[in-house]
Amino acid sequence: MLSIKRSNTLILGSAESLKKNIFSKSLLNLAIALLPSAAMALTLPKTPCVLNLFWATGYEGILEAEKISPKAISAPSVEIGGPTIGSKKTFDTIEKFLKECQKQQSPTTILFALDKPTYWANKEHFDRLSSLYPNSFRPFFLNEFVNHPEVQKCPKILPFLNKSFNFMPVIGSDIFRLLAPFFPEALKLDQKLTSHPWSWMYTDIDNFVDGIEQDGLGKKSSLNVVLKQSPHSADLFATKVPFLNNSVLRLEMKPAFQESNQFKEYITQLKHPLDKQPMGFPYFDHLMEILKGNHSVESYLSTAMTQQRKEMHNPRLLQSITGRHLLKKLMQKCKAKILHSSCPHCALSWTGGIYFFPQHLVKDSFVKKCINNNKNFMKNYIESIGIMNDLLKFSKAQQWLLWQQNYLQQGLPSVSNLKKLIDTAFERLMKINPFEKITFKGLSRKYIRPDRPFSRSKGRECDTVISAMQTLGKKLTQSYPDYALMHEYKKKNKVFKLIP
Repeated sequence: MLSIKRSNTLILGSAESLKKNIFSKSLLNLAIALLPSAAMALTLPKTPCVLNLFWATGYEGILEAEKISPKAISAPSVEIGGPTIGSKKTFDTIEKFLKECQKQQSPTTILFALDKPTYWANKEHFDRLSSLYPNSFRPFFLNEFVNHPEVQKCPKILPFLNKSFNFMPVIGSDIFRLLAPFFPEALKLDQKLTSHPWSWMYTDIDNFVDGIEQDGLGKKSSLNVVLKQSPHSADLFATKVPFLNNSVLRLEMKPAFQESNQFKEYITQLKHPLDKQPMGFPYFDHLMEILKGNHSVESYLSTAMTQQRKEMHNPRLLQSITGRHLLKKLMQKCKAKILHSSCPHCALSWTGGIYFFPQHLVKDSFVKKCINNNKNFMKNYIESIGIMNDLLKFSKAQQWLLWQQNYLQQGLPSVSNLKKLIDTAFERLMKINPFEKITFKGLSRKYIRPDRPFSRSKGRECDTVISAMQTLGKKLTQSYPDYALMHEYKKKNKVFKLIP
């Protein structure tokens, strides 16, 4: 009897405990359900603000875009924000932000600058938000901006902007974010807005999504600190994380803002060092001309293209000519306020997953050994990185060209031109392969980590010639799973044997 009574007591105690746990979990779930709206702490502008988001594939230039109807939604996918964020998360975050704008009665409009492939692939999302928030969300085609008469009057800057359609949208993005507010008519902004002081704010997609997520956790983000600034305290707001960061910025556009005209002139007239690349990196224009049949496929192997290919994949070159450098120039021409914030999570990384400086790599002990055995090692390695990045772009371009060919129901010369270009690129990779006769004896484990972490402030941890080659190798294998030359290259490049 004693044991039975004790057992009943234990059972009763377990039941009561279970009820309490269920009740506690219910309260917890309710709190979690309410958390996003309750925790939203963004302080949004009380004065008119245009917040610009930007996404482009770089493939519009190879398409006969005017012959394709937006109703053709069987287009290849475009994951806005990259694969680690994706379109769904991006649009969910935008909608959360727009709801907060309504809640705070903030006169903020999201102007989403994009190319047509991005729109076609995500038409349902764009149309839905445009319908739900007609006064505060608007997709905007980049070609309408570039082709506007006011922008066309500045021909020197057009080659940079056109990279948004010609394989390298990051270059167009760097220019657009700082130049666009000085052409309000090209942006189709209401004159009632621009006749009074207004704010132009730009943020990268990953910075925007990360900012909203951090805000939901009650943490300060660069997005938050820039949004909440009083428009009267400065003409320009930018952040340091810990270096000067151009992934989020805000310009106060005043009708009598003389400094803005000086900066507009600085960019459009290609003042130094923009004049170092007066044609806005013609390498990518040349690729486009090859696909169109205006240049031979063999020109891909020319001395000029080979040299440009190696130069294009040194991050320091691009950073000095666009991006943060232009932001520094703007800071010199107006009253700027630099804000400090935590470094945002980086969803996008340089050149298909690689962020490296050749001058740093040559100091590496393993690289020194490679150079001793092959005097052309570094030259061949850097060009290989360039070609592998080209091939990743070609893989996506092929999807769009085949889709267009199917949509138009006619054969396209660009499809066969691209196939020849892919063959040529792989054959070049095998010819200059820097890892054909390399031994990896005694190689540290840090060298074989293709998934090594990336941060905006430190770049790649353990960034080596091996781990960089592995990262691109995995991406190439995924992009060309059934391609014979891909399998042949994997056999010749010994680094592929180290991929886990």
